[in-house]
Amino acid sequence: MLVLVDRDDDDCIELKKQLELAAVRSGLPTLTRHADRAPIVASRIVCEELEAWFFGDFPALHQAYPRLPETLTGKSKYRDPDAIRGAAEQLERLLQRAGCFRVGVSKLDVATAVAPHMDVTNNRSASSQAFVSGLRRLVE
Repeated sequence: MLVLVDRDDDDCIELKKQLELAAVRSGLPTLTRHADRAPIVASRIVCEELEAWFFGDFPALHQAYPRLPETLTGKSKYRDPDAIRGAAEQLERLLQRAGCFRVGVSKLDVATAVAPHMDVTNNRSASSQAFVSGLRRLVE
């Protein structure tokens, strides 16, 4: 079982502790506890918001929305995807400015458009990398 939670404004470390504790209290071994048993639960935190993972794989984002300027990846505020505050809102503004949407951006529509192009082995987001690593450990 993989538990994936948006951090939003929560403390990452504290949220992870709470998730681990909930699994342990339920008698479920996790990746970080009960090394003597096969893990059943991997808890992973999306730092800030899931949209940060889209910034972490700009080629996928650009493939889904070619109107986005390719120069975005060179801007310092997008270099560390997990540090982007309000990633969903920033992505919405960028998509609107690029003419991809006039008003209102559906998160589901964006995820549906970007996800098929994502390369899970090449995402600059540390939380995305941790998610992929945890998922691999669960299935191995």
